[in-house]
Amino acid sequence: MPLAAPLVVSVGAHLRADSKVPQTEQLLACGAAVMNLLNAFHFQGYAAIWLTGDNAYDSEVGAALGFVEPERCLGFVYVGTDGAPAQSPPRRPERAPFVREWGD
Repeated sequence: MPLAAPLVVSVGAHLRADSKVPQTEQLLACGAAVMNLLNAFHFQGYAAIWLTGDNAYDSEVGAALGFVEPERCLGFVYVGTDGAPAQSPPRRPERAPFVREWGD
């Protein structure tokens, strides 16, 4: 699906076994960075989505994209416009059913 959007960003992580940061946290940091990327695209008025699938985990696809061990391809961010006219943001739901406050 590389032609599904005008811009496709391949997402990867360089996982270091010798780091004091566990590899799970390295992956989580990459996920947080991609979420910030998605938020930035959305803030600018673009439509963007992070997708995975078989191609994201295929070693031949990863090699073709330049990923070498210990790097891993983690998916693709597709960026474009949704073609719909801009709308005002939807009304936020009440937070009480979703939030619990702790304290004295």
